[in-house]
Amino acid sequence: MAYNVPKPMKREKTSKSKSFHINSNNYSWDSETSGKMKVSLGNLSDAGWYWNGTEKDLNGFLFRLKNSKVKDEFLSSTKENNISFREIKPQLKKAVENGDGLYEMSGDNVVWHFGEIDGDVDESYELEESGISSDKQDEVYSKYHPITYEEFEKENKKSFKEDMKKAVDESNSFEELWAKQDDISQSLVEERMNANSLRFTQAIDKVKEKE
Repeated sequence: MAYNVPKPMKREKTSKSKSFHINSNNYSWDSETSGKMKVSLGNLSDAGWYWNGTEKDLNGFLFRLKNSKVKDEFLSSTKENNISFREIKPQLKKAVENGDGLYEMSGDNVVWHFGEIDGDVDESYELEESGISSDKQDEVYSKYHPITYEEFEKENKKSFKEDMKKAVDESNSFEELWAKQDDISQSLVEERMNANSLRFTQAIDKVKEKE
């Protein structure tokens, strides 16, 4: 008598993230096998500032590290802990889905929090070229409202995500990602400068309409 022997059920393979812990005076990076991460930069005692985040902030974390004095120390730490770029690619891709890195790469706190955008518009040149009278210039400034981060994000988040996904896919090391982030950052800054330049000329036009 023949019996049907049930085939063993195939268990789905679950990909685990690498567990590691990097702790320096100016940065930290903790990773669990679940994919959860904790990252931090700076310290209040020496640097005078401190920032922390999670796996959702990974692209911004790496971009800020790249522009810091501890970049080389960080690279050495990844080698000492046997952390390859390939191992963190999945987390980087997930972070990009939320637009992670857009804030940091388009100006960061200097622009979006402290409002230092003096280089975005050559105001003196624009005012001179417009021929607007000097007694009307204060009115121009009252009508000039630089782009906010919320407005900038709404206009650029979609294309940024596409560019960053491609950058992560095509990168095989932290150095390669940083080079691609620099290119994306430059494009974002140009977008911001163009937006503010347009807004300034629009403010001039509004005042001239009343003359």
